[in-house]
Amino acid sequence: MKKPGSAAAFFKSTGGMALLFFLLGALVRAAHLLVVWNNPYFASLAIDARAYHEKALSILAGHLVGDRVFYQDPLYPYLLAFLYWIFGPAPAVARVFQALLGGGTCALVFLSARMLAGTRAAIASGAVFLLTGVFTFYDCLLGKEAVSLFLLSAFLALHLCALLTGRARTFLFSGMCLGAAALTRANVLLLAPLFALHALWALRMGMGRRIWAAALFCAGTVLLISPATLHNYLAQKDLVLVTCQGGQNFYYGNGPQAKGAFEKPDRVRLVPEYEEEDFAREAARATGKKDMKPSEISSFWFKKGVEYIREHPGATARLWAKKAAMFLASYEIPDNYYYAFALSRSRVLPYLFVPFGALFCLGLCGMALLWPDRVRFFVPAIFCAGYFASLVPFHMASRYRLPVTLVFAVCSGPFLAWTVTAVRSRRAGALTGAAAACAVLGALTFFPYPFVPKDISETFSGPYNAMGAASAEAGDYEKAIYYYYKALAIVPDYSPSLYNLGGVYIALNDPDKAAYWLTKAKDRDPFMVDAYVNLGNIYLARNEPELACPVFEEGLRHNPGNPELYEGLGLCLHQKGRFEDAATVLRKALAERPRDPKLRYNLACALARAGKKDAAQKELDAAVAENPDYRQKAAQDPDLEQLREPSGDEEKAGAAR
Repeated sequence: MKKPGSAAAFFKSTGGMALLFFLLGALVRAAHLLVVWNNPYFASLAIDARAYHEKALSILAGHLVGDRVFYQDPLYPYLLAFLYWIFGPAPAVARVFQALLGGGTCALVFLSARMLAGTRAAIASGAVFLLTGVFTFYDCLLGKEAVSLFLLSAFLALHLCALLTGRARTFLFSGMCLGAAALTRANVLLLAPLFALHALWALRMGMGRRIWAAALFCAGTVLLISPATLHNYLAQKDLVLVTCQGGQNFYYGNGPQAKGAFEKPDRVRLVPEYEEEDFAREAARATGKKDMKPSEISSFWFKKGVEYIREHPGATARLWAKKAAMFLASYEIPDNYYYAFALSRSRVLPYLFVPFGALFCLGLCGMALLWPDRVRFFVPAIFCAGYFASLVPFHMASRYRLPVTLVFAVCSGPFLAWTVTAVRSRRAGALTGAAAACAVLGALTFFPYPFVPKDISETFSGPYNAMGAASAEAGDYEKAIYYYYKALAIVPDYSPSLYNLGGVYIALNDPDKAAYWLTKAKDRDPFMVDAYVNLGNIYLARNEPELACPVFEEGLRHNPGNPELYEGLGLCLHQKGRFEDAATVLRKALAERPRDPKLRYNLACALARAGKKDAAQKELDAAVAENPDYRQKAAQDPDLEQLREPSGDEEKAGAAR
């Protein structure tokens, strides 16, 4: 193997071409951004995107260190907060930044392929990456994928450079890139020991220097994840490396509801503001333990998943085979956003025509061509095998396999360059073998698996619902209703759209229609807590506790222990004049949310009405300590009249709702 003189010299020799690919990558993404800039689907903040945005705003407000262990991968919201601090708190800023970052990823793909197989292969790899629309799609959405891909492409380039030059400090930098990537996708931590062992084996130098290089690589990884680990320990005195949702992910990837893609367990709302709380409540309910640490909650769900696997080995084997097929299939499995839907909404993405299936075929064939040079071969091979092993035990989606898609793009260039050479040399036998390999791989990835929809438009209920939510947030309720009906035309009992229609009619001050749609939503999904809460609140606002109480009671039968449902039921009982019963129920809600000032205030109202002045005063003091605004409200609230001296005419006000 020819050894370049230094990393600096190596990169300097190809810097101009790398810059060209950076500019091309950024321009492609800029063109896509321009044509979808005002499109509500691309601009909407769906689920994780909204959570990242709100977390960034919280960090920007001064909450640099949270009071809980990280549940979501932490790097992206901190990066968002930094961008918002410089340019202002607008998601558009992040989308432009990520377009530039995508250009950087394109340049790093070129550099990695250059180190694998030379300049011609690198140009082909860079071109393939540019023409793969799924990369541009995710780079221009508010989400961690653009950052994750950039860091992983930097890791690949630096690790190849470290192996080829033997520079120990370059291993430190490659480890740092992998550690930073783990802060965007924690499962890549599995790659750290694999690549450390590979460095020990691959480097052609004394054992002491090999150990030193591997140690520097591991040190770089640890150095970058240690702030997250330290944060987690300071927040809750719990030793969690990065995030505390591994067990939860394992369970809903293998439990009774698991189907391979993203499926939610019963009684858990898989939206960031509720997911962690719901999982914790279910774990506490099942174990009888209170104040479980996040690591204990994660361990509980992991053991529950393992238990289900042991009890259903046959079903699990079939499920894992299905997930492996999902990983390899060319179909882009939707999650928060739908790539297939985006193709019909962008004038740029259809021209970026390379699908995952083509990358799979070209990338694996290109990887096979690297076999004679084991040092180069094992870098993409270890990455793909290790990442595959880290993902299949959980669940599948298009965005989850993007790191492997990136590696296939890097390895596609060597195969394309080899094919051109073989055609020119008229190597018919070799070309026949390559064509046969591509045919086998193509059959594997383009096979019409049962999970691949025959009509892709049948999956568009989710995107239409997202566009309805974006329109509703903008105050365009007529358009929101239109999109929700579009979603229901595809899936008539699609519960998110049923629920969201209820929300629109609440905003339009039409409680009868709102109650109609919310009733349909809860009947379709009996674990949809918010449907019960909003429906019950409609009846409370009408002073109809006889209708509200059955709604909250039904919700609690399906979602035991939920504090919002307990709170609603407590307010119903309060309206009925059953103050002691109301206090009992509100205490149950408070047990789940002990620092909720509204709950404490309402409990104080119920206790005061029940004649328990001392207990009521204690709860009121606690509510005011958490939220001083309740002091003024209490001074005018007739429910708390017994706790204050008579002061003439008072403005009437009910319990806080």
